[in-house]
Amino acid sequence: MSLSTAGVVRTLLKKHAIRCACLGTVFNLPMAKITLLEDLSMVAMSAVMIGASLLHAGVAR
Repeated sequence: MSLSTAGVVRTLLKKHAIRCACLGTVFNLPMAKITLLEDLSMVAMSAVMIGASLLHAGVAR
C-alpha cells in the first residue's frame, strides 16, 4: 500500500484526473484526497498489525 500511496500523491500533485480504481468504474469517482487518506489508513493499520504480531511473538518467548 505504501507504493500505491506514492502513486496517489504523485497523481494528486500533477492534478491528473483519473478515476479511482476501487469504485471509480461503478460510480465515476475521481481520485482525490480521500483516496490518499484511505491508502495511508491502510498502511497505518498494517503497521499496527505487524507491531502487535511482533509484540505478541516477543511475549510468547
